[in-house]
Amino acid sequence: MAARDVFDGYIRVSRVGDRVERLRSPEFQEREIRREAKQRGLRVGRVISDLDQSGGRDDRPGLLEAMERIESGESAGIIVAKLDRFSRNLTQATALAKRIMDAGGRIYSYAEPADWTSSDGELQIHLALAIAQHQRRRANEYFETAKQSAVERGVAVNPRIAPGYRRDEATRRLVVDRKAASVIQEVFERRTMGAGPATLADLLEAGGVTTSMGSETWSKAAVYALLKNRIYLGELKYAEHVNVESHEAIVDRATWEAAQRQVAKLPKSAARWPFALTGLARCWACRYALQGTTSSHGKRIYRCTVRHAGGRCPDPCRIAADEFELVVSDAFRRRILKWPAMQQVVDTGALDAARAAVLEAERELAGYRDDTELRDVIGRDAWLDGLRARRAVLDQGEDELARVRLATPTPQPDLRFLVDELPNMTLVEQREAMGQLIDVVALRSAASAKLPVDRVVVFWAGEGPSDLPRRGFREKPELRPFELPPGVPVRA
Repeated sequence: MAARDVFDGYIRVSRVGDRVERLRSPEFQEREIRREAKQRGLRVGRVISDLDQSGGRDDRPGLLEAMERIESGESAGIIVAKLDRFSRNLTQATALAKRIMDAGGRIYSYAEPADWTSSDGELQIHLALAIAQHQRRRANEYFETAKQSAVERGVAVNPRIAPGYRRDEATRRLVVDRKAASVIQEVFERRTMGAGPATLADLLEAGGVTTSMGSETWSKAAVYALLKNRIYLGELKYAEHVNVESHEAIVDRATWEAAQRQVAKLPKSAARWPFALTGLARCWACRYALQGTTSSHGKRIYRCTVRHAGGRCPDPCRIAADEFELVVSDAFRRRILKWPAMQQVVDTGALDAARAAVLEAERELAGYRDDTELRDVIGRDAWLDGLRARRAVLDQGEDELARVRLATPTPQPDLRFLVDELPNMTLVEQREAMGQLIDVVALRSAASAKLPVDRVVVFWAGEGPSDLPRRGFREKPELRPFELPPGVPVRA
């Protein structure tokens, strides 16, 4: 358990954008965090940062890490430069602060050096958070108005420019990239004649047109998104705000509408057929998610889509869905049968007693602190001595609660009931159940597997890689195969 004087610093920046090289806010925040720690006689443990994270979100990775470190006893709390770095939502901040203090932690701020546990400090902090929340809402309202105004002026608010256009540096409006536009015109025309996404992707790649994310490879989803984008009609849209004469069109309306009719004919097999391994199954050779779809004969299959933002898969896989799901569900059942039974009831007497002692110490401290008549009777100095003594009792109680919490085992849930329940579940329910124990299921192609049973590799919870490619990437994903972690057998 960490010493009670070790606090983590927490830094948050709402938007980094293109300021990576010249961003100074984290440096300034850390300096103020260390000043606050020095003034309070505290030591700074880890300095945890959340970049490009809104203060209104409670799922920030850095914040969650800081909370977990407090609850596990690794730190005694967090220090922030300003309370609005902790949160810009009053209700959220109050709930997070309660969770931290329930775990025996504290929150300190350099700009608002108030104590959450005192009535005056609580008022000061609530006022600061209310102002931060107001500023956030006012900024959002201003931002929305600015975006609406930009659309009316024909200025694109999306930072990613659609292929076929570029942004004029002087006016900030969209202008046509003639070379890419000629390819896109041909893509629409070919689509009206029935050309499929693979043919259109080849055309875009051969013409040197990259996606809005900068990828040189066009996936099926990226091709369909291009075909459905009304920006090629000269329209600019944000929320309900539309400017139909924003910029020069690349495609005439008749051609665009004809292409939409072709897009509408696409089969929606994934919507008709549920797939139990959606989100879990990935291609071994490229690590991209497998698509659940139907074959030309109407049979459910999983397949690698071959084209990805990171490039073309070198060894795409394909398998019948029923066969694949049976192999994985059997592996899941075998794993469940090895799962330990529910631990015997844990004796929580010491934990309950420690919690009760902390609650009693908090009530005693609050009652003593708010007793103004007693302060007048015994004098301020004696009253302060009593306040310090009761504070020390509370600190000791919180230390004991943290120690007992770490020493009290957490019972493991008994998942063996799923063995009997799995056949009665819907495929969606099966996916949720298997997701409790499975990180990733990797599928090799039939050609690359030495034996049929070697095709499927299950990465159980905690074994799967954390850097799998995903949509909405900031940097181009690296195309590479899975690697088995040490100790993981080839067979599922």
